[in-house]
Amino acid sequence: MSRPVVMIDRWEAMLLGPDRRAFRVGIVAPMTGNLGLMGPTIFHAVSLAAEELNYNRSGGFRRVELVVVDSGQDAHAVVSSIIDLESAGTVDAFLGVHSNENLTAIQRAGRAAPYIYIPHHEGLHGEPGFYCGGDSLVSSESHLKWFNCYRGVSEWAIIGTDYVGPRAARKAQRHEIEFLGGRIQHDELTRPGLTAGQARLLVDRAQASGAQAVIMNVIGRDLVTLLKAARSLGHDRRIIRYSPGRLEENTLLALGGDRSGNLYSSMHSFNSVHSERRRELHQRQIKAVGDDAPVLTSWGEHAYDSLLHLAELDARGELTTSLDRLREVPADDADEPYAHDSRAHLAVARGFMFEVLPQEVQTTQSGRA
Repeated sequence: MSRPVVMIDRWEAMLLGPDRRAFRVGIVAPMTGNLGLMGPTIFHAVSLAAEELNYNRSGGFRRVELVVVDSGQDAHAVVSSIIDLESAGTVDAFLGVHSNENLTAIQRAGRAAPYIYIPHHEGLHGEPGFYCGGDSLVSSESHLKWFNCYRGVSEWAIIGTDYVGPRAARKAQRHEIEFLGGRIQHDELTRPGLTAGQARLLVDRAQASGAQAVIMNVIGRDLVTLLKAARSLGHDRRIIRYSPGRLEENTLLALGGDRSGNLYSSMHSFNSVHSERRRELHQRQIKAVGDDAPVLTSWGEHAYDSLLHLAELDARGELTTSLDRLREVPADDADEPYAHDSRAHLAVARGFMFEVLPQEVQTTQSGRA
């Protein structure tokens, strides 16, 4: 398979103008900023999907081209880039991987092109043509009961970045902890852009509160900084750290791995999930990129599936109508565009990998209150 994928930036796309022979998708993903460490995985995943679509193109499928928008910029710059591309008629749809803060700004901008947002979100349902493929941070399975049953946790601390997603997650987590009979010993929101000194103060206060476990509603480089601070103070051996929906393999690699047995995550997919489809996808990625291909994370797998789904809808002439239908029905009844496992897996860090806990253990004791 050797069909180079056309990947261009916003300015080149606007200079080239509309091309009805091509299906152009704006990839709004991080190249810089707090989430920049996740960018290579996303771009390699969508490049693989585009290459496979172009190689096997038939019927009503158009040639896929990717237009890059750096979601690591501030929200105003991201929204401006999206509006410019729409106004010029050079992009048919968007696929977004970025913070909930940017998500809210994009939803309020009055944009019209179909948009699939991949990560967890805070439960907002935007205008027509906007589909949040990830779980709501408010309604997704939390696994908090598992920690109570299997690790004996009843005293909790919560640390989160002070913006819409972590605030919504924090509210739901507080409610569930109290429902389970637990106590919240410390609860703190912090501004984005953590320094090492600020992170040490945060984890010190959580440890000093008497909490047995801390929920970290923090992502990207800020999460790495927070976890490194816990390690430098020796708190990684004293307190359980859990980052639901945010701690993936790239973050674990940036941390330098973890062997404490006290670092947990929950995602729809991990490298260690036993899935024939995932194994084949990973092998195709290595074949296309080489042995140094970025790790295939849950968000990368979502991005791959999302681009395939957008291209299929475009070929059927259902790009906007199908996303509107998905947005309007309950998640359990929707014709889910993703082929991956819809369950959130609970996993513990083992060095540079995650060990997924047996599903029967998760489901028997981790049901949401």
